Amino acid sequence: MSKELSDIGLIGLAVMGQNLALNIADHGFRISVYNRTTAKTEEFVKKHPDTPGGLHAALTLEDFVASIQRPRKIIILVQAGRATDAVIDSLVPLLEKEYIIIDGGNALWSDTIRREKDLTTKHLRFIGSGVSGGEEGARFGPSLMPGGAESSWQELAPIWNAIAAKVDAKTGKPLEGAAPGKPVQGGVPCTTYIGPNGAGHFVKIVHNGIEYGDMQLICEAYNILRHGLGLSVEETQQAFASWNAGDLDSFLIEITANILAVKDPVTGADCRRHHGPRRPERHGQVDGVRRPQRGRSHFHHLGSSLRPLPERAERRARGRREDSTGAATALPRRQAGTDRRGARFALR
Repeated sequence: MSKELSDIGLIGLAVMGQNLALNIADHGFRISVYNRTTAKTEEFVKKHPDTPGGLHAALTLEDFVASIQRPRKIIILVQAGRATDAVIDSLVPLLEKEYIIIDGGNALWSDTIRREKDLTTKHLRFIGSGVSGGEEGARFGPSLMPGGAESSWQELAPIWNAIAAKVDAKTGKPLEGAAPGKPVQGGVPCTTYIGPNGAGHFVKIVHNGIEYGDMQLICEAYNILRHGLGLSVEETQQAFASWNAGDLDSFLIEITANILAVKDPVTGADCRRHHGPRRPERHGQVDGVRRPQRGRSHFHHLGSSLRPLPERAERRARGRREDSTGAATALPRRQAGTDRRGARFALR
């Protein structure tokens, strides 16, 4: 084992964990990594031997903790919920006073409040940080939303400011062009101290909700263009591409235009997939504020994962069904009416 101590550690080497670790190492910080499966840890470090900061493969939790300089800062990027609690429980006996645990998962903010209270009684510090941007963002620059004690944030800030996405100070446009080992230079980092205890994860949940609301609006615009104006998928794609060249220039409009340009390799239809975190955002309803737009987006989101069903539901809504050969036949009038209501609900 190298005698050089790491600036920070990370537990959890799924894709997000690997990419965030590489991002940190690209910015010159040495990072220790640990995964429950030791073979995955060794393979990951062996695959990336020349990062600017360096990676240390820790094969035991004891080695992992000992390899990080004091005050030790440890990022957890595992599944939210019980898995996060299990990792924290396994770490606590190995940590000393004032060490910092950073939860970068999609945690429910109330869980973050609970964890911080519990760790405070053990004289440990805790940061719950939203991490937005997906796999590519984690690799080359995410938006980071840390919550916890401000003194803990000051310890983490040099790393978080370095690895966060950057935007131009005048235009607000993202600085692009990062590559492995070559992060972007300059710009304003997309991170700041959010507030105490669960504030960071709460803002991340609200952020997710706004994003899904935006996506619902995009879906409704798509529906109007396709079924209201009768545009083809190609014409609809061109409309979104033109919008992205004007005032509506944004990541979501851009990827909508890109997605509409892709055909499903099996069916040849335009691509639609169900992906991403949603459940924690719905818990925000407990604050008593109604958010119907985000609710509609959630149920549309679930429906989009049932790829063969929208077409079948549409046929049934029109009073037609498929026989055993796949040919469409008319339904009895009463059955058609019942199915029409059911299909409308399924597609809502």
